Amino acid sequence: DKENNIWIGTQGGLTKLSFNSTNYSNPVFTNYYRTLDQKKPLSHNSVYDILIDIQDRIWVATRNGLNLFLDNNEFESWTEQNQFPNTVVYSIQDDEEGNLWLALMMVL
Repeated sequence: DKENNIWIGTQGGLTKLSFNSTNYSNPVFTNYYRTLDQKKPLSHNSVYDILIDIQDRIWVATRNGLNLFLDNNEFESWTEQNQFPNTVVYSIQDDEEGNLWLALMMVL
């Protein structure tokens, strides 16, 4: 992202790797994963894809929908229950106009 963070998706959630100095020493790992006590959690801990769009927003594709990382360490989520015909989002791409294109299980 614009702050030189590296975002990593795993089966255990989303991880941000950041550094405290310009020579990339002292790495700091921050993990984001779904727990029951969160107000706006990641929709699922299985992360399949991450996209940083032209506005530097971080989009996360998961086993249960699309997520937008918010500045307050919360997520806005779109899932089968409210927007999608399927829960699994495998891939995210954007185009020159800023539209998001999603690869869903059995649907594009």
